[in-house]
Amino acid sequence: MKFDTSSQVEERFSILLLGTQMATGGAQKILLDQADWFHARGYPVSTAFLYDRDGLHLAWRDAHPFPIHNLEAFESNAGIFRRSFLIFRGLLRLWKLLRQNRFDVIETFTLDSNLFALPLAWLAGVPVRIATNHGWAQTDSPLKRMLHTLLLNSRIADVLIVVTGMGRRQSIREGARPELVVSIPNGIQLPPVMEKSGGLFPGILKIPGGQAVLLSAGRLVPEKAYEVLIEAIRILLQEYPDVAVAIAGSGVLQDQLQSLIGQLHLSEKIHLLGNRQDVPDLMANADIFVMSSRSEGMPVALLEAMSFGLPVVATRVGGVAEVVEDRAQGILVPPEDPAELAKAILELLRNPGLRSSMGKSARRRIEEKYTIEIMCRHYEKTMTDLCREKKQG
Repeated sequence: MKFDTSSQVEERFSILLLGTQMATGGAQKILLDQADWFHARGYPVSTAFLYDRDGLHLAWRDAHPFPIHNLEAFESNAGIFRRSFLIFRGLLRLWKLLRQNRFDVIETFTLDSNLFALPLAWLAGVPVRIATNHGWAQTDSPLKRMLHTLLLNSRIADVLIVVTGMGRRQSIREGARPELVVSIPNGIQLPPVMEKSGGLFPGILKIPGGQAVLLSAGRLVPEKAYEVLIEAIRILLQEYPDVAVAIAGSGVLQDQLQSLIGQLHLSEKIHLLGNRQDVPDLMANADIFVMSSRSEGMPVALLEAMSFGLPVVATRVGGVAEVVEDRAQGILVPPEDPAELAKAILELLRNPGLRSSMGKSARRRIEEKYTIEIMCRHYEKTMTDLCREKKQG
């Protein structure tokens, strides 16, 4: 894909990328990958987060060459007075950051960060203000979403970038003006082509090489519907016992899901791994990637699994069907249907040739449409065009 760079301004504009929480997740990875890309090309880049949920600030600060700010605007289990104080303090810290650095562009990554930061950036005189939607959470209230639409239409945000065509249509249905909503799909860093090592599955699991390994990765939250996957595995094992399941990620449903696994006597088959630093190794050695979600934006874990040549079994929700062509890179099934999920997994388990062809097609799909380079070139052009408009206006 080619990009017109003739319109780029000579002077590199400065950018602030702002997310909600420091945690292991897709939106955070996209934010940091964007910051790395822009920094490598000479743009002055800073990042900030409303709070550090998982204690990652120091590790991230040491791992990246650009500033990473923790605004400390939230604490779990804080009372109403403490919470109000933290929000006020976080707003004040963000105001100082905006005024001291005089950024040319701010990009925010979630509904909360859009609502929290963009009005302040407007007041602080940041010329270009970009909101993004990587998929609303089920906990996002109708009131929040209405306020978000009002914010967009008031031009406090210059543009809303969504990651899927479905997200664009939804934003317009909710009242956003069509000309303000732009779709830019997520992108990832392509790993080298790797051969499966065979033998034992890496990490804490010692799964014999004769067993097929199903992998899923994501937060243990209601949106991911892992209870549906667990029930699908119970059904699957009645016909195909030589399989093991690894789920990488943590979240509020950890104890509940572990209890369900125990109740169904699946503890030897389904393994909750928690947050992992070796997910690429897991993907490189799994046989099938499975996603049972009931809602999604454009999941980064799905893109990463496909980049490792994994065939996919996933629910047809959000932007999944925009990435995975049914029967080409994997099999799509309806959400909330463990029987259909089990049937699709079984079909791939019984057909190694189909798994191989789908895996190769999955890798090609990512190479052609969903790389960091493609994604960031689109963001760069959007920012450049808006900067030029503001200078001319």
